[in-house]
Amino acid sequence: LRLSPLLLLAFPRHADGMLGAPTAYATGGMGSGGGLGIQGALVLSREDRRLFAANAGSNEISEFRATRGGVSLLDKVRSGGACGPSASRGPNVGPAQIGFSPDGEQLVVTEKATNMIAVYHVSENGRASAPRLLPASGVTSMP
Repeated sequence: LRLSPLLLLAFPRHADGMLGAPTAYATGGMGSGGGLGIQGALVLSREDRRLFAANAGSNEISEFRATRGGVSLLDKVRSGGACGPSASRGPNVGPAQIGFSPDGEQLVVTEKATNMIAVYHVSENGRASAPRLLPASGVTSMP
């Protein structure tokens, strides 16, 4: 695995609907050097004001403020998950999907390798609790 600084690319949309050249923003974390094989590595909050990016190589989540003028990095925290080589939730859990409950109080992550669903309570200040683990109802194959 070759770790590298992770960049978020933001593409402006022109009046005619075409996309312009991207602007790169550093997440402050590391990428894994390969595809994650998941959807949800980028999540936009329900209010469209916060953008969360998974830093798979450094097992962190970066939080950005999203505005019409671009994004700005607000915070970076340990994910508590296993997206890369120094996982704290255990080796090779294979995160698959990530999403928030409609009220924004729960962060839900499915794990391919363990067939578990990790549910984190998100406090008012945006901090996630330790996960509550639930068994998944089916099996997902690993890529």
